[in-house]
Amino acid sequence: MLGYTRLEFLGMSVSDIEVNENPEGVAAHIQKIIETGSDRFTTRHRRKDGSVIDVEISGPICRRGAAILRFHPRHQRTHSR
Repeated sequence: MLGYTRLEFLGMSVSDIEVNENPEGVAAHIQKIIETGSDRFTTRHRRKDGSVIDVEISGPICRRGAAILRFHPRHQRTHSR
């Protein structure tokens, strides 16, 4: 979906692909997931080719306490005039 190989993706942080939030905002979302057990929000991610897509993020806590996030593409909204 984002165009990175598995190896490339494993070497990246969320901040490497996140468009809307700075690293502190990313850390706040991860902290919320740790504290409450989940979070759900929409944001934008940058693909390897530089294009940007809208995504929905939802994340539960897995057995070992690490945050596992799932992201889903959102349909681009176009405005007609």
